[in-house]
Amino acid sequence: MRNLISQKDKCRLVIVGAGMAGSKLAQDLCHAYGNIYQIILIGEESNVGYNRIMLSSLLANDISHADMPLVDTQKMQKDGVEIISNDPVASLNLEAKSLNLSSGERIAYDQLVLATGSRASVLPIKGMSASNVMGFRTLDDVEVMTQLEGSHSICVIGGGLLGLEAAVGLVKRGHKVVVFHRSNWLLNRQLDEESAGLLLNRLEQMGVEFRLEESPRECLQAADGRVSHIVCENGELLAVSLVVMAAGITPEITLAKQAGLDINRAIVVDQHMQTSHPDVYALGECCEFDQQTFGLVAPIWTQINVLMKVLVGEESAFAIEAHPD
Repeated sequence: MRNLISQKDKCRLVIVGAGMAGSKLAQDLCHAYGNIYQIILIGEESNVGYNRIMLSSLLANDISHADMPLVDTQKMQKDGVEIISNDPVASLNLEAKSLNLSSGERIAYDQLVLATGSRASVLPIKGMSASNVMGFRTLDDVEVMTQLEGSHSICVIGGGLLGLEAAVGLVKRGHKVVVFHRSNWLLNRQLDEESAGLLLNRLEQMGVEFRLEESPRECLQAADGRVSHIVCENGELLAVSLVVMAAGITPEITLAKQAGLDINRAIVVDQHMQTSHPDVYALGECCEFDQQTFGLVAPIWTQINVLMKVLVGEESAFAIEAHPD
């Protein structure tokens, strides 16, 4: 017979961040050690536990919302995981081992995991604070794009993978898209110039326009505060309805920094995924190990497996795999 422990006797684990890393940790930990853990998963978005990698396919109308879940949140809740959505953490008190939500609710923890992910980087361009300047990181972002009726002129800033996926999805939906890219060829971190040229020709055939080796000089705002025109480097004005910022990502470390955890580019962790404070851990895009940050799924899934063992007192250590040249 299974050894059942009451909720009050279980270790209270709070996970801040209900994106891919946080929600998968909650699901896997509940499945493996739900008999000893009371798990609380907190997300700032209204949507929890979806597969962020599939956002581009959803925007392009290649899949539906039914294809988006990464974890089964209904089963998790049935199994005892408490999920709090659309209520971000406002402050963290490490000494009191508690946190306060934006709603005012206070939550205590025995162990804490920060899985706050990252946000779209915003280039220092005048006018970028307007309401119709957005990233391409969340389901809500995709909802904004899919609700545009008719044909609109849209500017995408960044010719990396995310920017190109956004551009293709928007063109498929009938919009006119111009992509600004500071480098002289697309996907300059992944492709050589010749391969990038072939990709450029293919995307232009689909209807995407490009301005290479160029960033917008300024975003002009109308009386309602929305960006109405992009000022190009040569002074040309491009009328736009929406600006999509896809010029990289920045680890979300605001909460950790305010709480006094060790921070570099991201939240510094050791090989056990532990931060500079006892009983506080971090994983995913918000953490930094051995001066490296992580954006790919494979190492983050490894971090989850390591952390699960560490939390229950088993030996495990994260290491960065060497890739042969």
